[in-house]
Amino acid sequence: MSLPWLVVCVSAQLVVPVHAFDPIADVNQLLILVLLVLGVYLAFLYRDRVMVLLTGDDRFHVDLNSMIWKVLTLVWKL
Repeated sequence: MSLPWLVVCVSAQLVVPVHAFDPIADVNQLLILVLLVLGVYLAFLYRDRVMVLLTGDDRFHVDLNSMIWKVLTLVWKL
C-alpha cells in the first residue's frame, strides 16, 4: 500500500532535485550574513550607546544573587 507513494516521492525528487543551485538565494544569504556581522561589529563598537539605548543606564547592575532569585521566581511562575 505504501509502495506507490514511495515511487511518487522518489520520482518527484528525480524531476525536482532537493538541493537545486539557486545563486540568488546564495547571494541573499551572504548579504544577510554580512549585514549581521556588520551590525554586531557596530553594536560592539558603540556598546556604551547601545546599552544606554536599551536599558536607559550606562552600566549593568547585576550580581549573582539577584540573577539566581530572578531565575527561581521565573520558574516558580511557570
